Amino acid sequence: MSTGEGSRDIRLTVDPESPSAGDPVVLVLTNHSNGPVGYNLCTSELERRADGAWRPVPSDRMCTMELRMLEPGAEARFDLALDPGMASGEYRYSTRIEVAGEASTVVSDAFNVG
Repeated sequence: MSTGEGSRDIRLTVDPESPSAGDPVVLVLTNHSNGPVGYNLCTSELERRADGAWRPVPSDRMCTMELRMLEPGAEARFDLALDPGMASGEYRYSTRIEVAGEASTVVSDAFNVG
């Protein structure tokens, strides 16, 4: 999906679109904007909808705190695996990006598990 402001210039997608618990997934960040985007897909958060709000799912993934640059027209990929014991429900991924010195968050489309 797109940033919280509704722009579709920078998209975060999950492949496959309908994963199951325990499946490998790939996060894909695509830059359709005219400028570079700072990102670190390792720090992306899995979120679960609960009581009408998106809540982070705890993770023990270790990441380096580096800011990578994604040039216009490029895409970045990051491999993950969903927890085989994750609860049924509606999920999405979110990741922080930096565009022209301003931080924002981009989210994927929601997907259902179970």
